[in-house]
Amino acid sequence: MKILFVFYDNESRDNILPLGITYVAAYVREHGYRDITYYCQDVYHYSEAHLHDYIKKNHFDVVAFGFVAGYFQHIKSKKLCDAITSLKKRPYIVLGGHGPSPIPEYFLKYTGADAVILGEGELPFLNLIKALENGNDLSTVNGIAYLDNDKIIVNPRGNPIMDLDSLPLPYLETLPIEYYVKSTYLTSPIDRGLNICAQRGCPFHCNFCCRLEEGIRFRSPESIVYEIKKYKCDYNINYVWLFDELFMINEKRVFEVCEMFIKENLNIKYFCTGRLDKVNTRILDIMKRSGCVAIDYGIEQFDDVALKKMNKSLTTENIEEGIKMTLSK
Repeated sequence: MKILFVFYDNESRDNILPLGITYVAAYVREHGYRDITYYCQDVYHYSEAHLHDYIKKNHFDVVAFGFVAGYFQHIKSKKLCDAITSLKKRPYIVLGGHGPSPIPEYFLKYTGADAVILGEGELPFLNLIKALENGNDLSTVNGIAYLDNDKIIVNPRGNPIMDLDSLPLPYLETLPIEYYVKSTYLTSPIDRGLNICAQRGCPFHCNFCCRLEEGIRFRSPESIVYEIKKYKCDYNINYVWLFDELFMINEKRVFEVCEMFIKENLNIKYFCTGRLDKVNTRILDIMKRSGCVAIDYGIEQFDDVALKKMNKSLTTENIEEGIKMTLSK
């Protein structure tokens, strides 16, 4: 089973490492599917015609890519699928991510893809390629929507993987890694960084937010430190982007991770996500001592009525006090 993962081109100069795909690739490799190729359209700005010719020349069984919701991604997904479906002998096309997961029926019709992964991709994608390889009925695969002739079938969702420490680290070995470590997102010209996942999910219920899975799951601080040390050794990084939905979830969790960073003398700078109603001087002090240099706070509105209607669980007073506290550090 030859699998091609496409990192789509969002026409930016700098792009962060697509963690979702690299986690899925690592997971299926761990389960025996090792003939995996990355097509880095984001790095080389290849045209869709180039993708068409590349697949025609190399004959993949499955082509997969993921994307978030957005007008650009909406159009891009169609262009990519058109390039693939125009092949005389085309591979099986799988979509995933926050874009198609909530409305798989629409994207299957719109793009001409064969299947959509619903939610986190590791287990559903593995089970899908196993079923394709063995000629099994796809109705047995939880967590996918798919085309059966001209009929769209949406299977029940499966349970997410609860033990995040059991997942293999992202598969990075064949990537043009120098491109990703030199991203300039909130860094100095000499910083080298990679984004990592310390936890998945969020316990809040803001009504404008779409999640792949409910609830929140944490990696152990030890596993996070292990990954950072590995990247420091392998790629000489000094910066980490913790692009979790909400790193600053509560004081206990923040202290567990930050104390481990300090204990292990990581000497790393990091960016993370936070909420302004969770800020206090104790959290900010230990985050700064452990290497935090930037916090991304979600401030979608500065109006108490609007914040309440959004179910944001945040007030303008929280926002003002939290920003002042953070800037004072």
